[in-house]
Amino acid sequence: MGKRAKTLPTTKCCSKCGREHPNTDKFFQPLKGRGLSAECRDCLRARFRKFPETRKAIKQVGPEARRQLRAEMKAAAARRRSHINDDGTKQCIGCKNSFPATGKSFYMYKSGYMDGRCKSCRRDYQNAGYRTECEDGY
Repeated sequence: MGKRAKTLPTTKCCSKCGREHPNTDKFFQPLKGRGLSAECRDCLRARFRKFPETRKAIKQVGPEARRQLRAEMKAAAARRRSHINDDGTKQCIGCKNSFPATGKSFYMYKSGYMDGRCKSCRRDYQNAGYRTECEDGY
């Protein structure tokens, strides 16, 4: 049995705007050794254009308001990394069900990041790996 070559899809959806583009480096930023970025180049440019405006807004306010702005930005970044929807729910990458984005449904890490799998899927996922290792004799 020989190894099959992986065939890449010809199109890819942007994770930000949802538009479908050809799966080339003309539309998606290449990542070193990891393929192409999830965001299309247009969304990436728009995000980087906002950055100087945000920095100016932070510099123009007082120190207390600056701390509060930074804390809000940090919380928003954690929500984006954790893929929390606007209605306060999060979709499990295992079972595809939506649950409230709380510690009851998902494991929370010290950094504020929320696990991608719900607790029951995480448990099943880890137990499946353990069972495979045990069956192999390790």
